[in-house]
Amino acid sequence: GTGVALAYGDIQGNIQREDITALLGREPEEEPRPVDPSAGRPLNFLVLGTDAREGESDIDGAGAAGEVVGMRADTTMLIHVSADRSRVEVVSIPRDTLVDIPSCTLPDGTVTEAHRGMFNSAFSIGGDTGNVGSAAACTIRTVEKLTGLRVDDFVVVDFAGFIGVIDALDGIAVYVPDPVDDPLYT
Repeated sequence: GTGVALAYGDIQGNIQREDITALLGREPEEEPRPVDPSAGRPLNFLVLGTDAREGESDIDGAGAAGEVVGMRADTTMLIHVSADRSRVEVVSIPRDTLVDIPSCTLPDGTVTEAHRGMFNSAFSIGGDTGNVGSAAACTIRTVEKLTGLRVDDFVVVDFAGFIGVIDALDGIAVYVPDPVDDPLYT
């Protein structure tokens, strides 16, 4: 996740926009582009990758076998879009970072206790009910406490969603210079 974020940031820094409509011999678009309802204000988004093993995301059968239960955040990236929309900055929050996790309200109205713990446990605390929204809300509260920033929106991507993104990109080549010998997976 961090590598992708760094590569994206590097690419964003090298992007220059030019209107070449006239050079293409096309008429200007008839429909105006969508209006940015948040124009002039910075935005912060949270991208959460979960390793939940349910449905299509049970890629290794560990969920069905009872080996992996519940929800955990595997990858978390905070994305900041500047007010003038000229920059996008991405920060990856390591899942094992020790943080203060605030109390979280669960869908049934119960409130968890605030405590110090690993960052990714905020997602599992909120997700104990099986509710992805609750898992995201507890993580967002933790990020806001940690950073002092307001999170405007979020997306949660599970294994099936990640596979869909990779498939849409027509795969990603991985080159390993040395043979991998793992007795668990032979």
